[in-house]
Amino acid sequence: MYSIPTKDIHEFDNRIENKPVLPEYTNDTLLNLLLALKQNIQYHSSSESQHFGIRGIELIIHDFMNGVEGIYSNKDEINGIRADILIANISEKLIDIKNKNTPDSEEIFKQTINEVCEQFKDLFLSNGTCAVGRSLRFLQIYNYLL
Repeated sequence: MYSIPTKDIHEFDNRIENKPVLPEYTNDTLLNLLLALKQNIQYHSSSESQHFGIRGIELIIHDFMNGVEGIYSNKDEINGIRADILIANISEKLIDIKNKNTPDSEEIFKQTINEVCEQFKDLFLSNGTCAVGRSLRFLQIYNYLL
């Protein structure tokens, strides 16, 4: 379904094709979408990596709430992607999928929640908490949900 990067993700710096055009969220909406993802991870993840998912989304929320800047932030200046907005958009898409109530929607929802946890696990275990690591890992999930 997804492929977790096995190469140094910085190999892709400035090489992202078809960068996503993400919506502009108000700060309140962005925070609510991030908190909704945290709740979905807590209640719907069957992954053994769930604790990484919770820890990861808390990192994203913390850095958003505190306006953290620099290499270890949500703002990937190299590729022009904000991880917090990208992840909020994934959360919004997951809410839409969950509300569809089609035969496939529940499976897609659960698989994607588990993959979010796996990507956060990879983020922490590979020392990939830099802005580029955050954005590129979640760009894979975003592209899958298109």
